[in-house]
Amino acid sequence: MKHLISFCIVLLVFVRLGYSQTFELGIESGIATFDMSDLKDKNNSLQKQLPFKTEMTYNFPAYVYYKPQALLNFKRFSVGVSLSFQSTGSRLSRLDYSGEYVYDMLIKSWSLGFEGAAVLFAKNNHNIQLALGAGMVLTDFNSKGHLTLYDSVLVNNEASLDGKNMYVIPSVRYSYSLKSLKFGVNAGYFRQFWNNPFFIQDYKLSIKPNWSGFRLGVFVSYVFKSVND
Repeated sequence: MKHLISFCIVLLVFVRLGYSQTFELGIESGIATFDMSDLKDKNNSLQKQLPFKTEMTYNFPAYVYYKPQALLNFKRFSVGVSLSFQSTGSRLSRLDYSGEYVYDMLIKSWSLGFEGAAVLFAKNNHNIQLALGAGMVLTDFNSKGHLTLYDSVLVNNEASLDGKNMYVIPSVRYSYSLKSLKFGVNAGYFRQFWNNPFFIQDYKLSIKPNWSGFRLGVFVSYVFKSVND
């Protein structure tokens, strides 16, 4: 976090001194897929262990992500910082005349990172860049299960876990500029590494989150001209 704050200060200083051509603030949103193999295996194992059949309503499906970012744009490259949010989850359930069983897993994360991009093609208002982002993934996991039988609560438990990992995301970005606005599409693959397991305080568990997957989004940004322009 200290490094991210320091880099933001450097960005502001560079903009103030006019060393960059433009300063860009924008937001990206789109669809993300997630690996989550450990948590999917946990669901499959739980289904086999239960003495009754359950339905997998959803199992960590693709979902919307949000990514605000700040960039310094030079002639042939850009550098900056980003903060993205993503979430997904799963549900096992069974409902009949005798009672109800529900087991939910909800997982979300914030990705704090640095962004860099090199221009591959630029003509008129069209621009294609090869981009690379890298940083830290902070994960928050919550599960909740309950079992009722003839209006009697037999099971009612909750759990909260945390996780910290690193990521890298190469992507290809196309943008079209219209005066001070920039519209575009970004396609890439989010790769998580280190793969640290969940932990409760200082105790590490055997399962881990995995946010690896494809990212396809659209973005809009506002470009501030350099003070030297």
